[in-house]
Formats: sequence, C-alpha cells, structure tokens
Amino acid sequence: MADIRSWSTTAASNNATPPDGWPEGMAPSTVNNTARETHRAIKKQWSQAEWFSHGDDVATSTIRKDGQTISLSGTHTATYHIGRRIRALDTVPTWLYGTITDVSFSTGTQVSVAWDTGSLTATVTAVELAILSQTNQSLPQLNKTITSHDAGATAAPDLTLFRDSASPADADFGGRVLFDGRDSAGSQVTYGSMDVQFDDVTDASEDASLLIKTQTAGTLTTQVDLSSAAMAVTPVITASGGMDGILGANTPAAGTLTSATLTGSLYRSFTDNVTAGTTQTQAGATALTTDTNRVTVSGTDGDGVALFTAVANARILVINDDAAQTIQIWPASSDTIDGGAADAVDANSLAAGNSREYLALDATNWVTVTNPVVAAGLASGDVIPADDGAVGAPGLTFKDDTDNGIYRIGANNIAVAAAGAKVADFHAGGEISFPLQPDVMVFGDAQANVTGAGTAQTLTWGGSEIRDQGSNFASDVFTAPVTGTYDGLLHFCFSGVTSGMTRCIINMTTSNRTIPLARYDIYATTARDTPAGQGRLPMAFTMDMDASDTLTNIICTIVGGSDVVDISASSYLSITKRV
Repeated sequence: MADIRSWSTTAASNNATPPDGWPEGMAPSTVNNTARETHRAIKKQWSQAEWFSHGDDVATSTIRKDGQTISLSGTHTATYHIGRRIRALDTVPTWLYGTITDVSFSTGTQVSVAWDTGSLTATVTAVELAILSQTNQSLPQLNKTITSHDAGATAAPDLTLFRDSASPADADFGGRVLFDGRDSAGSQVTYGSMDVQFDDVTDASEDASLLIKTQTAGTLTTQVDLSSAAMAVTPVITASGGMDGILGANTPAAGTLTSATLTGSLYRSFTDNVTAGTTQTQAGATALTTDTNRVTVSGTDGDGVALFTAVANARILVINDDAAQTIQIWPASSDTIDGGAADAVDANSLAAGNSREYLALDATNWVTVTNPVVAAGLASGDVIPADDGAVGAPGLTFKDDTDNGIYRIGANNIAVAAAGAKVADFHAGGEISFPLQPDVMVFGDAQANVTGAGTAQTLTWGGSEIRDQGSNFASDVFTAPVTGTYDGLLHFCFSGVTSGMTRCIINMTTSNRTIPLARYDIYATTARDTPAGQGRLPMAFTMDMDASDTLTNIICTIVGGSDVVDISASSYLSITKRV
C-alpha cells in the first residue's frame, strides 16, 4: 500500500486497487494484504512522527527549481510558511534538512529553503514538513509570559538558543529571533530580526556580534552592529532631549559618551522659527526646549525667551534672527544667569543678528559663552575657545585638512603646522624659527701644499659640523630640500702664499651652473698680514636652486709659484634658505 501521504480525507476516495486501497467488491483474498499494508503505513508514519507529508509531492507535482528552491503545483498557503522546518528527498536515499526562508504563491507554491548542509542536485521525490507550524493549535500561544519563581539575585528565567555545532567556525551565525508579519499582498515578511554572529570561536577568547536588522525599502538591513570592539549604527540617531541626551548632558539620567568615531554628521537638536514671548516677563517668555533655538520673531524690543531647567554640562544656543528687535533671555524658575539673582533676566539683551550660548555649571546656574557673529568679525577682546592642540592636531585647524593650522606650545609660544609637521615657531621675545628650513655650517679640512702652481684644489668639509638643520649636507654635497633662493657664506683661510703668486680663483659648482666666487691678487691681499703669506677671504653668494639640486664642490686655484699653499681647517661654509 502507498504511504499515508497518498490517502484521501474523503473515505470513498480511498478505493485504489488493493493493497493500496479498499475498493467496493474487493476479493476476500486481498483483504488481509490491504489490512497489513494499512498497518505498515501507519507504523511508518508514527516511527517518524515529527515529520509529515501532506501529499504535495505525489506524482510529478514537485520539482527542483534550483539548489535552494522547490516548486509545488497548487497553492498551499496553510502549510508552507517562513520559519517552518522542511526536508526533501534528493538523491535516494539522501534527505536534506532546512528552514523555509521565503514562500511565493504567484505561480503555484515556490518554497525557498536555507538547507542545513548541501543543496538540491536532483529531482525531488519527497517533501515533508515538521509538525510544528504557526497554525498548529496544539502549541500554546506565544504571547505568554515566561515566569521564574527563583528568589535569588541571579538572572532568571533564561531563554537559550543553542547552536550545537560539532565544528564551530569564525563568522558562523547562532540563534536568531525573527519578527514577521504580512505585507499588502498577503505575503509573510520578516520585518525585523536579531542575529548573533560568532566572530571568534577560540576557547577562552570568544568574541561575538549582535546584529539588529529592520526592513529598509524591501530589504532586511543591519541597522545596529554591536561587537566586542565597537558599535556601528547605520540610521540617524535622534534623541528627544537633543544630542546632549546622548553625549552626557541636558537630561539628568544621561550617560557619558567617552569615545565615538563618526562617519556621518552629528547634529544638535534644533527648534526653528521661535516667536519671543510678548509679556516681557519670565512667566510669559517662550520656553526653549532644545539645545539650538532660532528666534525669528520679536514683535517689540524686550520680548523674551526662557532657558530650560539647568542640568550640569548642558548647553543651549539662542540665535536672534529677527530683522531689528532685541530679545531678553530669562532662566527657568529658580535658576540664575551669570551669577545674577534667581529668576533674574540676563543683564545683556541679545541684539538682532547675534547669537549667545549658555553653559550650565550645575543644576541651577548658567554662564554665558561668547559666540560673536562671524559676519560682523571678531571684536577686541573676543576669545576663540580653542584647545592648545599639538603638531599633528592643531587647536585651530581646517575641516578638510585637520593636520594644518596653529597650535600653542606653551606660555607665549605658538607654532604653525603643515601636514602634521612644525614649520614655524614664534616666541614672545621676537624669536622666530623655521625648523624645516635648511641651515648648514661646517668647517673644512686642513690641506697642506695643495695649490700654487695653477693646481685646482677641491675644498673638503670633514671638520666640525656646527649645524645641519634638516640633514641636507652629507659627503661634501649640499642638497636643496625645496625650490627657492639660498644664501651662503664661504670663509676661506690659507697660508704659505709667496710673492710669485698672482691670482686666486674660487669657483662653485651647482646643478644649474658654475658660479665664480672670487678672483684675487692673492699676494697683494696677504702682504700686509702678519706673518706675511697667510690670510682669509670671506665671500657671500646666492644660489637659485630647485628641489634636489646640489652644490657639489668649491674649487680653489692659485696661479704662480709652486704648490706650497696650505688650506686651513678654520675655513668654513654656511648655507641657509631665504624666507
């Protein structure tokens, strides 16, 4: 006899040829066989009572549409729904087990399944559903309370969703809670869910993420991703008490946000088009409820608004955008402004076109924070409330270039940063330094008997290096770090000049050109020195250099006599960039 799935709920229809049915006038010889087959079919069903075939797979009504989808003929809205467990017989005798994730009834019944392992590969020969379903009235309704009578202090009762995997792996998903409903077409839709993902399953260092999802334009989208390292929130955060309600002020029960990384914009709560109260009293002043308020109507000079009740660290900004009238600002009942009497109006009215910010010192007292109108410029004595900052994050900087700006090093000492590096340093005494500008001073080597008979001698600089700001001088070569004009001084010291020596020629070689520095009657220059034959020649020079241009050598040639002239180690070379 065929299995129960082929039986009919109409008794007269169970009349197939024995032993598959009980037709009228069946031969006595077939009764025993049919009865035995009936017993077999019932026993088979009860031996796997958690699964039941509704007969949807009889004959050729069931086909494999793809690896995750089964197509059934007919519309089966009562039995197939999202979340129900299902199994299908794929390659005999292999059963695939899974959970229904979507059902469409537009053409027959299209059932999408998330299989526990594998996917459909062949023709489906059998489909069975778990007996638990949304329409199974043998189960209690889910809108019930789970109660624990444990009088202890530990958490109870517990609801455990246990993913008992024999091979857990990083990025596996665990238990899931679905919030389903129907859409306008009658289809079952998951409108929200809570999912847990196992980020790290290593023993003793486990990490996980909690994902909260909601439908967004027809797609189930992660809105909150809470992991062990951070929390990512996709939609705009709105706080009824203003953003201070999140950041730690404006509400007595507010928490403190110690660290936040923002990829979008952070907005303060804002009320626009406020009309100032006309009674010009605290009681009649328009009560402000958000932390940014734009007053656009003040019928008469002196009309007013009132701050909300002070909460320590709360801030409130009042903007007077009326065309001409001033407004008065009162505290809330029993509060004060700038040390005045309780309930007293701010001694300074707010002129049209100006704004003012107040800071609550505690639960009673407000103080004014100056907010000059940018369009009118800063007045004498106005203060820009900037932090000191540092070279990598200046106190005064630019929204799109935050490592450029001005920062404070210490008392009466400020600096300018560019690309996170200090480029200028200013002191109260008038000292100004440019730490990235080249500044070189080196002493030369002593060289004996090196010129005098027209021999060209290259000066070398292996003596003491007094300074090399920027490290631009190495191996007797100066390299320009940036394009510009460079000023230099060569102090040439020598001895051993004789009367037969007539000229001293000094040339300097750079990437762009050879620069003549000096042509001297060398003996006439030294004859008046004591002892005769020695002297020093200071020579200033200017170089026009591009970035990476070099000064490669300085050559001295003395004509006449023989090579008896010594070059002194007192010779030195200095180079700076003109600012």
